[in-house]
Amino acid sequence: MDVLQPLASSNVLSLDEANSKAAWRALLDSPTLTLSLPAPTSLETGADPLLSEEQLRRIRRVALATVVHPDPEWDAARQLTGPRVGGLIVMSALPTADGSGHSHFWAEAEWSSSARAFSVLIEPWVALAGEAIPSKARRIAVVAEPSAYLDTAQFAEDSQRMAAVVGMQLTNHELTPSTHQNVRSALASSRPSHLVVVGTSAAMRNIADDFARVNSGSSVTRLASDHSSRELLREQLLDLAGVSLSFHAFPVSATVDRIRMPITVGACYHNGSYVYVEDQSTGLYWTKDLDNHGGSIFKTYIKTATELVWESDRNGLGDSINKHKSENGKSIPLGSLAPCNHQGTPSHAIVAVETPETQR
Repeated sequence: MDVLQPLASSNVLSLDEANSKAAWRALLDSPTLTLSLPAPTSLETGADPLLSEEQLRRIRRVALATVVHPDPEWDAARQLTGPRVGGLIVMSALPTADGSGHSHFWAEAEWSSSARAFSVLIEPWVALAGEAIPSKARRIAVVAEPSAYLDTAQFAEDSQRMAAVVGMQLTNHELTPSTHQNVRSALASSRPSHLVVVGTSAAMRNIADDFARVNSGSSVTRLASDHSSRELLREQLLDLAGVSLSFHAFPVSATVDRIRMPITVGACYHNGSYVYVEDQSTGLYWTKDLDNHGGSIFKTYIKTATELVWESDRNGLGDSINKHKSENGKSIPLGSLAPCNHQGTPSHAIVAVETPETQR
């Protein structure tokens, strides 16, 4: 495999040489996801344009994916030594006419240190493979209303791909004046374990409130119908699947550290997924950092007349961490946030943080 040798010898993101080699071994030798893919078309990237249609039909393709972590993952000070990473490789081979070998072989691989980016990476391949969702998968219902920023038909297609990646059964409903009663009836009969509503109209609020009142064992997530809806839904599905944005599984039964923001809780804002809590003594707004890159547990923001502006990443003690901050998430427009239904409560200031003990 002359193609794989140089590929598997390359470094993986910020991992050192030893951990990079281990990551490639895990991806190639023991992937957690294996997808059998249909033969490519002449328009697909990776297919040799000189191949005939007959040759394209004979190509065999497989996609492998896995998530790995550095070893050791935690240092003596109980700080992460590096990020967990997700890898995807798509391998294609053209058998010889007599079936004795392969006349062509090529492979493309990509790595990501974000569960959000990794899910985006593998979504189209899961859809192409047509993987069946388990019959007993968790059932999620999404109700979306059209807006100038949201094409509900495309949103429904995207959300199905997102759900397939995390093994969930997802049903989409479009809420309009003519479908209101049909949506209400469908939710009543299907009784999903979780409802996501995308929109803020009075009709949508009624749908969500009625569902929450009738289905006491189910939960509801409310998102705005705008340009951020897709990404917020993706993060919500990852959260429901029990995976943080840094690939760490949320503990289900293990004992975890409950780290509290060292603040006096004041006002509270949210955007449907993230909660920003004011510290009455400093005026800073705190939120949980689920990525945990570089030991960051919290992020703090300064409130201006128009936005929340990133101020610092902080550890579990609330101390500032000197680390690089990307442009993404440096400012949160106040127009994208809504006040919480009540003043910030201590529960907003608690965050479950995995420790080496819960990783064993």
